[in-house]
Amino acid sequence: MIRHSVYLICVFLLLNGLQAHAVESQTLRDPTRPLGHIVVQRNSAALNLQAVLDHGNGKEAIISGQRVKVGDRIGKARIVKIEEKAVVYSVDGVNRRLSLRQSVYGK
Repeated sequence: MIRHSVYLICVFLLLNGLQAHAVESQTLRDPTRPLGHIVVQRNSAALNLQAVLDHGNGKEAIISGQRVKVGDRIGKARIVKIEEKAVVYSVDGVNRRLSLRQSVYGK
C-alpha cells in the first residue's frame, strides 16, 4: 500500500512539473490587443531628437532621453552642431541631421 502511494505521489509531481513547464514556455497574448496585431520592434540604435534648449550661453539638445551639447557622444554619434530645430551629428566621419518633428514645435 505504501509503495502504491509513493508511486502515485511521484506521478503527480512529475505531471505537475511538466504542466508548469508547458505554461512557462508559452507566450501569452496581450488580451487588450486586437486579434492579428503585429508587434514591430523599433531599432534601438535610432536617435530621436526630442527637444532643443537655448540657455543663452549655448544650446543643448535632448536626444533619445539624454541631454547633450556640442562635442558630446551618444553611442558612435558625436554631436557637431545644435540648431534651432535640428542637430547635426557625425558617425564614422559622415555628418547626418536630426530634425524635430513638426508636432513638437508647431507650424
